[in-house]
Amino acid sequence: MAVKRVEPTRKSTTNWKAFRSAQVKITNVLCKAYGPVHMVDLGCHQRTALTVDAIKGHITNNHGAAPGTAGFRFSLENSSAPDPLWQKLEEGGIEVHDFRCDVCDKVLPLHNLHILNHMRSHAGKTRRVRQGGDFLFTLSLRPANPLEDDLMDE
Repeated sequence: MAVKRVEPTRKSTTNWKAFRSAQVKITNVLCKAYGPVHMVDLGCHQRTALTVDAIKGHITNNHGAAPGTAGFRFSLENSSAPDPLWQKLEEGGIEVHDFRCDVCDKVLPLHNLHILNHMRSHAGKTRRVRQGGDFLFTLSLRPANPLEDDLMDE
C-alpha cells in the first residue's frame, strides 16, 4: 500500500522562514512609504503595533503605492530565538512585494545570509557608515505577480 504524503498548505508564498532561520526579532515597525517603489508618500508615519492585525490594517487602508499595499520600515535585532511574529505573518497571508536594506537601499532576496549581512554596520545611500538592521518592506495580502507589476509600470 502506497502512503501519500500531504504537504501542509501555506497561506503565504513569501519565504518568511528566512527571518526565522536568521534568528532576528522585530523591535519596531513604522508605516512609511519609500522610493522608488512608492512615488507618493501615503504612509501614516505611525509606529505600528507588533501584531498581524495592525499590519493588515495599514495594508487594507492603502498606505502604499498600489491599492492593497503598504510600505513599512522594520527595525530588527539579533536574537537567541526567532520571533514568533514571523510565523504569524506567514499564517496571516502577508506577502512581501519589495524587500530592501534601509542603509544601502539594496534590494535583497529573502535569504537568511543576506539578512544577516545587512544587520552589520555598512555604508550605502550616504557615505556614512550606519548600523544595519533597518529594512524596508512593501507588503500586501495578495501574492506578488511580476507580470502584473510590469504592466503597472506602463
